This record gives sequence, C-alpha cells and structure tokens, in this order.
Amino acid sequence: MVTAKQQGQGVLRANRDQCLLVAPDHVLGTGYAITLTDRHRVLAEADRLTTIGPDLGIARVRPGPQLDCFAPRPIQDLGEVLDTAVMRQSLGTLLRVRETGGIETFAVRFSGLDQHYVHVTPTTPGVTLQKGISGSQLLLEGDPVGMVQTIDSVANSISAYRFDALQHLLSYSYPQPESTDETPSVRKIDKDGASAPNTLVIATTRTAIREQPDRWSHVIRWLETGEATRVQGKVQGIPWLMTADGYIYQGDVITR
Repeated sequence: MVTAKQQGQGVLRANRDQCLLVAPDHVLGTGYAITLTDRHRVLAEADRLTTIGPDLGIARVRPGPQLDCFAPRPIQDLGEVLDTAVMRQSLGTLLRVRETGGIETFAVRFSGLDQHYVHVTPTTPGVTLQKGISGSQLLLEGDPVGMVQTIDSVANSISAYRFDALQHLLSYSYPQPESTDETPSVRKIDKDGASAPNTLVIATTRTAIREQPDRWSHVIRWLETGEATRVQGKVQGIPWLMTADGYIYQGDVITR
C-alpha cells in the first residue's frame, strides 16, 4: 500500500543497487512523505524521482526494512496473451495490500485492449470500485500483467497500464545491468540454511509455485491454504525455497 498525496498501490522494481516504486502519479503527488506498507505490515519510505509516462511516477525506496523488490523479467508475447484473454473474456484478479496487512483480491473479466492499456470489469455483483485501488496489480492466471491506473465508477470499469508497456518505459529510463551469476535464475541452493532438505512446509495462504524465485516468474501450480509440500533448500540471498516442482516464497509457508 502507498500513502502519499492519495492512498493507493504500486509495484516495486529492483534496479542495480536500488529499489524503485512505480505508481500512478496522482497517488504519488509531489513526492512528500511517501510511505509504503507491504502485506506483512513492514513500513518503508520513498522519495519521488520523476514522471516516466502519462500519470506514471517513479520513487526511490529509502534503505531500511527489507521489501520484496525484484528485477523485472522479460515478458514474452504479452500482447498475444492479453488479446486472447480479451477475446475469450477471461477471468482475472485485482490484488492490493490492505491497510491492516494482508492482501485483498477482486475478481474481474478482461474486456478490452489497446497499445498501452488493458481494460477489465468487476464480476462480483454489488462490488463498488473505490479510492485506494489505483496502482493495484492485475493478474491473469496468477501472473501480473498490468497496474491499475484509472477507474470509471459510472461504467464500473478499470484501465490497467500493461506491464510490457511499463517495462519498455522503465528499460528506457532505468536500463538493467547485464545478467550475472547472481541473477535469480542461477542462484545457488543453500541446503544447510534455515530450510534443510526434505523439510515439510505448509501454505498459510494460497501460494504459487513458480519457475524461478521471483514474483514475476510463471506459475507452475498453486498450493491451497493448509496444503503441504517438501522443500530441498533455501535460495541463497533471497527469501525463496526450492521444491521439486519449483520455487515458493518463504513468507507464505510455515515449517511443521
């Protein structure tokens, strides 16, 4: 959750040695007193840097509490994926962090698409779109595909800035360094770490098992709340565990 000129949401992107917050400019405002709260109620502060697009702002998160900040991964053929989702009127999810911690989700249906935006509508009868949802992530089959930017309360519709368009803006303004052996895809597994091989863990929330240890990687399958799995070790340097199927975020599970 982002609190600045208005209350809203945003996405975090790692870039070299810094963590960047991307959020709608109407949420960030002039950049004074920007605070962030993640779903675990970890509080951080940020300083506004610049505007990178129409109603899109960037802020730098100040050093301090550890937040989930990852380098963006290339999004392959997102245009085709979104085009298919709109054609089929596929279901998606809006995800935002609550003031009290935890995550709140809304079911939506894909309804339109253009060069920069994907449009969705809520599917739950009686759900009223409200302030504070700007900057929320739009997910399709568990994968983030956009960030909410505008809400039409009359038409009960939402426009989200596509992540491929956002990634293009970010790569132009904040180019990523070349890959090294420390990228998530080649992180080593620490089998002597906090989670030893063959440790049984239980999901405390609906948890994605992903191809790589980062929030933007493809979802292989889901663990439902209370479902158990065994881990082979902890990924060095980041809060992820490796299972036989893929990777899970350590904060979503407990050890039995």
